[in-house]
Amino acid sequence: MKKIVIAAFAFILSLNAFATDHLGKPQQVDGLSVYIMSEPVDAYYKLGQVGTGTSSKLSEMLKQAIKNVKKQYPDADGVIFDPEKNLGYGIKFK
Repeated sequence: MKKIVIAAFAFILSLNAFATDHLGKPQQVDGLSVYIMSEPVDAYYKLGQVGTGTSSKLSEMLKQAIKNVKKQYPDADGVIFDPEKNLGYGIKFK
């Protein structure tokens, strides 16, 4: 009986380990949370869209998007960057 209780307890603990969320944390750049091809889990609203320049390098487009968000939306909390559309979105958390 004792072995069954221990086995059941171990089984429940192992299920709990698999049930936890594995969420990433955004990188902070110039005071903004940066989301690349992803969205925040927390509630937010979009302040507006910004351009990312004409560079073909991802890092340069991201730098330009961050610069534009900080300039156009000084109260922004973050930026969602979509390299496929060459767009960035300034966001504010609710």
